[in-house]
Amino acid sequence: MSDHPTPAELEGLVYNRIAPERARSVIVHLLLGCKPCRAVMATFLAGLFGTGGTPAEAELTREQEAAYDSALDRALGSATRAGRPEGRPPARKEPWEAGRTRETREALRLLAEQGFPVSEPTTSHPEDAVLVEALLERSWALRYESPAQMVRLARMASRLAATLPAGKLTARRVAGLRFRALTELGNACRVADDLDTAKEVLDEAVTYTLEEGADERLTARYFDVLASLYGARRCFEMAASSLAIAHSAYRRLGDEHLAGRALISLGIYTGYDGDAPEAIRLIGEGLASVDEERDPDLVVLALHNQARLLVDCGQYREARRVLWDLERRGIPVRGRVNELKVRWLEAQISSGLEDMDHAERILLEVKDGFSTARLPYKAALAGLELGAVRLRQGRIADSERALLEAIDVFIHLRIRREALAAVLLLKKACDSRVTTVALIESVAGFLRCAEDDPLLRFEAGSSPVADSE
Repeated sequence: MSDHPTPAELEGLVYNRIAPERARSVIVHLLLGCKPCRAVMATFLAGLFGTGGTPAEAELTREQEAAYDSALDRALGSATRAGRPEGRPPARKEPWEAGRTRETREALRLLAEQGFPVSEPTTSHPEDAVLVEALLERSWALRYESPAQMVRLARMASRLAATLPAGKLTARRVAGLRFRALTELGNACRVADDLDTAKEVLDEAVTYTLEEGADERLTARYFDVLASLYGARRCFEMAASSLAIAHSAYRRLGDEHLAGRALISLGIYTGYDGDAPEAIRLIGEGLASVDEERDPDLVVLALHNQARLLVDCGQYREARRVLWDLERRGIPVRGRVNELKVRWLEAQISSGLEDMDHAERILLEVKDGFSTARLPYKAALAGLELGAVRLRQGRIADSERALLEAIDVFIHLRIRREALAAVLLLKKACDSRVTTVALIESVAGFLRCAEDDPLLRFEAGSSPVADSE
């Protein structure tokens, strides 16, 4: 929940005067640790107990703290019962939840909500460490499906790790769990495009390596995640440096798969930075080390990027062989958008090999697919390439229709000034009937890269860095 509940809603929660649907959201907000709202809530509880005090002054005694927990539990139970279809029995409360912290109980609720099984522990509280790991595992599994939920679970794992009881685990173990939880929270924020928060969280994670020292595998993972953040910020040299550290660590640990993954990532960023031949080499070297069964999506990503880079180098036959290799391996391409990206690449290869009829058929499919998926920017990019293909076929009127339709989409999307200048240059060429394939390809290539890089500048006839997964 992003908005703070009103004081009236907080008072209604204490006195059971709030709708069940809203109550659940308010409770989650409180359990996630909003200090201002908890302070306001405390005043209402203080009033209930007859103690008074302002929000800034309110501090609960141990007895009041227990009552605070009890109030939240009762409210959550009431809200859950009210929201449950009639006749459905309440969820069974595990006997080992008794005496647990609010963070632990909320972690258990989140995992149960996700349908994630948690085995009954054999000891009293060290199993909280197991819950941290379970939350992180489930968070990682949601990276393609729901970045928001990925962040939610990783944040709860970090909160729970911060409250692990002293004396039950070694200081090194606690520091390691906190380091790992913050690293994964930083990665989740990066996946959700919250880059500023990701940086803050990763900066905080480093403090735990200074306290007790970090396990080398956790350190390697940290630099792997840090590289992804640098890459998202287009700081490719820093991304490459971080990946070099991660790669060396994985090699020392004997994990060739993760070492190969680091090389693939390094290759992708090297391609972003404009060195396509070296990028192709690095991706190929990384592919030779990864375990396809362990991470089939990684293999799809690597092969797609390798083919993309080969297309950018004009090596269309080699790019086609890479896509044939992907088909031969029988690895499914997950997600409709990813399927469209592969088909788009097939169209570009066909165009490069002078098979214009095949390229046109695929581009029409891709353009309609992106429109259906509500990705107008990518649909318009495919439209520009369709215009180039038709111009190469000598169909000038059909080419202009495709180009002007795409140009109209870009203008209505309110794209950045530099990108708009490139689009208007192409529009002027269409209006003057002096459009060339080279100009279309130059503008399309720029717009493809400018989607992710606001600092990129357009120069007619240039070849910007190609986009990738």
